[in-house]
Amino acid sequence: MLVINDAETRDGFQHAVEGWLDSEEIRYVVKPEGVEHDPQQLTIEYVGYWSWDLALFLSRAEIEAFYQGQRVSKITYNAPSTLHTAKFGDADERIKLMLDVMFANKSLQEATDKL
Repeated sequence: MLVINDAETRDGFQHAVEGWLDSEEIRYVVKPEGVEHDPQQLTIEYVGYWSWDLALFLSRAEIEAFYQGQRVSKITYNAPSTLHTAKFGDADERIKLMLDVMFANKSLQEATDKL
């Protein structure tokens, strides 16, 4: 598996992705954006956005998987509304739940219940 490191996203996102892959014992290689890669290899791309509202929180995230030049999976996270305190949850955990859903380790409902 290939993971494309999004240079504009906070490093914690990449660390969460790698931590999840390590825990699942999935072999992977990390490459920077813009590097040519083998379309026969499953490729993960991500982007994460943080916002400030008395504290820093993950406000939006997207993880996509590509294989043979086609997107085969996409999962999106959007933080609850600005008045909802649940938005301050652990970003690392949210990223890992996104990957659990993407790789069918959890259902969307199971992941949502953990938020």
